[in-house]
Amino acid sequence: MDAQRRRALQLAWWRHRRTVLAVPVALLAWVVLRSLVPGEATVLVPVVTHDLAAGAVLGADDVRPVAWPAGTEPGGLVPATTGRVLAGAMRAGEPVTDARLVGRSLLLGQPGGSVAVAVRLADAAGAALVRPGDRVDVLAARADGESAAASADPVASAALVLNVPAAQSDSAAEGGGVLGLTRASGASAAEGASAVLLLAVDRATAARLAAAQADQLLSVALLPPAIIATTLGGAPSPAP
Repeated sequence: MDAQRRRALQLAWWRHRRTVLAVPVALLAWVVLRSLVPGEATVLVPVVTHDLAAGAVLGADDVRPVAWPAGTEPGGLVPATTGRVLAGAMRAGEPVTDARLVGRSLLLGQPGGSVAVAVRLADAAGAALVRPGDRVDVLAARADGESAAASADPVASAALVLNVPAAQSDSAAEGGGVLGLTRASGASAAEGASAVLLLAVDRATAARLAAAQADQLLSVALLPPAIIATTLGGAPSPAP
């Protein structure tokens, strides 16, 4: 390197020495300050540890707390989950909120005046096909001994299924037929194993369902999306 080039480099260093020296000093200061700042605030959020089916009863091994950035956690967190029942299926890692559990929170987001009503069914095959989130028509038929009347009357239209208790599948495994149902009469169904659905309906429909259960056999018809859209007119209403 000739003398002229060395002199040019020396002049450049002399002119910019403060800037060059300031870079590592600033970097060191940033590292020190970063180490003194506390970590991002977090809250513990209960999440499920593995995939769970609707109606599952949460145990200690089904849920674990996970650190979640504060301010981004979902609302309605449930701190005590052991023994609670899932209203719908959940994937591993999903937070457990009140809207996911059987209880009053199941009516969150439903139209004002909606109520949750338990409906006991005598139609084993129909009940076995129903899942939470489905829309069903509930039909009532009078029974005379072992034979049902030739016609059935609708008592609820496009009702939203909130929950299908898991215990019903246990009844089927014990030999009581699909979901362990009996068809003798409304009374005998109540006395033995039977299928129960939790539906979201308005109060008038709930009253009709209660009256029908007293002396009639109830069954459900699972509705396809096209009929649901026509019946509800595009509105997310659980009842007519």
